[in-house]
Amino acid sequence: ESLRRLVVSEIPRVPRSFYDQPVPLPEGWWTRPTAYLQLSPAYDDDRIRAERWGWPTCQLIGHHLDLVSRPDAIARIVTELAGAAHRNG
Repeated sequence: ESLRRLVVSEIPRVPRSFYDQPVPLPEGWWTRPTAYLQLSPAYDDDRIRAERWGWPTCQLIGHHLDLVSRPDAIARIVTELAGAAHRNG
C-alpha cells in the first residue's frame, strides 16, 4: 500500500486532451535493434505483430504495476531482450 501511494503521488496530472495527440517517433525507428516485452493480455496483438517483424519478444503477464513491484524481473528481461535485439540487428 505504501508503494502504491508513492507511485500515485508521482503521477503527473495532464488534461484528457494530452492523450489525443500522436506520439512522434524518430525517423527510421524500425531499423534499429528492437524487442517487445508484453506485460498485459491487452497487448497480444502488438506482441504478435512484433513476432511477425522478427523482433525478440517475451510475455510476463502480471498487473499494471509490475514495473514498480517487480523491477528486478523486468530489468532482467529487458536486458535479455536488448541483447537479443542487438544480436539480431
